[in-house]
Amino acid sequence: MTSLGIFHTIVSIVALLVAFVAIFRQGLIAPYSSVGKVYSVLTVVACGTAFGIYKTGKFSPGHILAVLILVVLLLVYVVLDQKKTFLQTLCMSATLFFSMIPTIVETLTRLPVGAPFAPDAEAPLVKMCVGIVFVLFLAGATWQFFRHKKV
Repeated sequence: MTSLGIFHTIVSIVALLVAFVAIFRQGLIAPYSSVGKVYSVLTVVACGTAFGIYKTGKFSPGHILAVLILVVLLLVYVVLDQKKTFLQTLCMSATLFFSMIPTIVETLTRLPVGAPFAPDAEAPLVKMCVGIVFVLFLAGATWQFFRHKKV
């Protein structure tokens, strides 16, 4: 791994940990809370550094996800502003889900070193894990919707 790759990985992992802290503390990633702002900044840095990493030598699905995450964050902070809508909550959760996809792929195709769990991003194990995370995202979004309605 390059120095940029190591930095990107560390920032990405910290961003994910911050997101999970927010979810466990507040039930959502509130973009204007201190934790939400830290998550957003770290996520922007992670996405930005992703553009300097070309494992395959060309623009990859991971880069497309980085663009998508940045667009969704822009939507949250510029279009939705501080309206505290369910759509804002859903968008923040979506950024976490989108971030989990390359996390799953990279983890399963690189670890353990020398004998990774999956040979490539198309492996059944990778698809199953992404599917499980998607179901968790849908369940969390549903829970947040009903929780948000009560507030």
